Amino acid sequence: MKPKLSCLFMLPFVSLFASYSAYASEDNTVAIIQDIELENLSLKSTASEIEAFLASYPSLQCQRVDVPERKSVVKSRPPKPRQQNWNCMYSEQIKSQILNVRMSGGVVTFLRYEKRDQESDFFEEAKAYIGDVNKKLEASGLVETQTNSPDFMTYDAKDIEGGSAPVFMQQLNARKKAMCNDLPVTFSVSLNTNSMPSQNVYSVGMKLERSPTPLDCKN
Repeated sequence: MKPKLSCLFMLPFVSLFASYSAYASEDNTVAIIQDIELENLSLKSTASEIEAFLASYPSLQCQRVDVPERKSVVKSRPPKPRQQNWNCMYSEQIKSQILNVRMSGGVVTFLRYEKRDQESDFFEEAKAYIGDVNKKLEASGLVETQTNSPDFMTYDAKDIEGGSAPVFMQQLNARKKAMCNDLPVTFSVSLNTNSMPSQNVYSVGMKLERSPTPLDCKN
């Protein structure tokens, strides 16, 4: 039986649509990861936005490193991008904050933020937010749970009974490999919350990473 001519004409379009859908899903997952933020800190943060955040927490003690762009001795090679680092910490009894940021050429390549407090408001907001991020990443197609896979996501949220007091723990880990200017780039995410209500201890953590090259994605 010969296939209908109309079906033959449709095959290239079906293939093209499937390819487009894969790229659309990939772009959507990357966009979700780039939009992940706590207190306006994200992979999209600029140096001025990081400084504005630090200005709102004057108790954070910071060490800053700023290395200007350097030209390569080899003329055919591009200059080495400007490197900026922030290493900040605050600790007083139960309360604490940690912020570590690495920026290359004005792009955040590593961001770690941790906060522990006796107030539950920030914790509850982060708890709901991380659950929402999990749903968005799942909907984008990031459903593989094997951590040795190039693309994966794991999520767990549970109350742990026993011991001297009940504890709540929430953890999301994800990784996505995509293409940037026709070169591979990897995005990694780690989000967590922990609480011990009987002790009024609430903590939130976020770690975001992306490959340091390439930086100026156009696709």
